[in-house]
Amino acid sequence: YFPPIGVEHLKNFGSGVDWRRAFITTAVNPYYDAFIRWQFETLKAKNKVLFGKRNNVYSLVDGQVCADHDRSEGEGVGPQEYVLIKLQVLPIEEDKNGRHAKMAKLLEQGKKVFLVPATLRPET
Repeated sequence: YFPPIGVEHLKNFGSGVDWRRAFITTAVNPYYDAFIRWQFETLKAKNKVLFGKRNNVYSLVDGQVCADHDRSEGEGVGPQEYVLIKLQVLPIEEDKNGRHAKMAKLLEQGKKVFLVPATLRPET
């Protein structure tokens, strides 16, 4: 789907696009929508369409998944695999300068505190 202003700009630019072949897959175009639904249902019945989880690159700036072609730089960069190590914080015996007062207070309340560092090289 191209917004009307995009179509206008492309026409002004001189693009050779056959706009009669634009397809809208919503109830606005019930015939094409019915075809797409039939196609997906047929493919799903034949186990050709799968649903599941996959790794994606997530943009913290946009707050959504960022496809490879959406990035202005860094194309070809995939998700990075890290190893996380879950470490439980143990009670502190002596805190001379009070640097760990907040942590000690949580531990005294019986709360479990964990730190989870990440590494790219767990073998080192």
